[in-house]
Order: sequence, then C-alpha cells, then structure tokens
Amino acid sequence: MRELAYQLWAFVADRKVHRVPQAARSPEWAELVNGQEFPPLDTLYDWVKRFGWNQRADRELHAIAPDLRLRTQQTVAMGTAEAAAYLRQVLGDEEVDPKIRTQAAVALLDRGGFSPVGTRGGLGEVDAPRAILAAIGDLTGLDDTALAELELKQRETTRMRKDEARMARRG
Repeated sequence: MRELAYQLWAFVADRKVHRVPQAARSPEWAELVNGQEFPPLDTLYDWVKRFGWNQRADRELHAIAPDLRLRTQQTVAMGTAEAAAYLRQVLGDEEVDPKIRTQAAVALLDRGGFSPVGTRGGLGEVDAPRAILAAIGDLTGLDDTALAELELKQRETTRMRKDEARMARRG
C-alpha cells in the first residue's frame, strides 16, 4: 500500500497528500487500488517525511527526464518573452478597449517590478531579487547539488507550514 500511495502522491497527485485518496478513486488506478483502504492523511504525511518521498521523487524524475527542468525553464523564458510582446502589442493598439489596454499596462509594470505607490513598501519599485536573497542568503558559488538541496529545504519548509496551517484549521 505504501508504494502505491507513493506512486499516486509523486506522479498523479502533484505531491499533495490530500489529493492521494481522490487519485486512488480515479478509474485509471482502480485496478491497482482494488478497493484497498488508504491510510489516513496523517499517516501519508508521515510517510512523505519518514521515507524521503520528496527526494526520491526528485531523483526518479531526474532519472526519467534529466533535462526536464532545463526544457521547462527554456519554455517559460520563451513564453515570457512572447507574453510581454503580446502585452506591448495590446498596449499600443488604439482599437483595443481602453480598459483592456490599462490592464495590459498594469501587467507590464507589475511584471517589470513596479507596483502602485503605497503598496509593497510604498516605494513603487519592487526589488524581488534582493528580497529573495535576503530570505535565503547569497547563492553565489553554490554548485548544482547545493542549489538542489536549498530548493528541497525551501519546499519542505513551505509544505510544513501548509501542513501546520491545515492541522490548525482542523482543530
């Protein structure tokens, strides 16, 4: 059961414990699940931590598709350039509804690191890279392994905070 739960968690439920039971009920997995009861969510959360599921899934995904992250980053970078060009086109097209053009302008400014005065510290400019570095420290000189470890640590911290908030809401 634990291995099946891992497979569902890692490759179907987007590494979200609360989605595992739903994924197990899907028609695609019905034959493998074969009516077995899944353990409670608390047990699944424990398995994620105790058996290092995040690290295992990262290793397995890297083994399956070693260049997946690079290709995804390249795709996003190209999409970002295309999206910015499209927003600029909308912004410059006087036949487009002024409300839409204003939304395009705000989106461009926001993505460019500017926000309305009075928000994000009231300076108008958002220095996201500096804020990120202040939160995680200097990344200069870190090799791929160290960066991967830092990323895993950050993901685990984020998941733990979400888990704690979820548990607090349950009472």
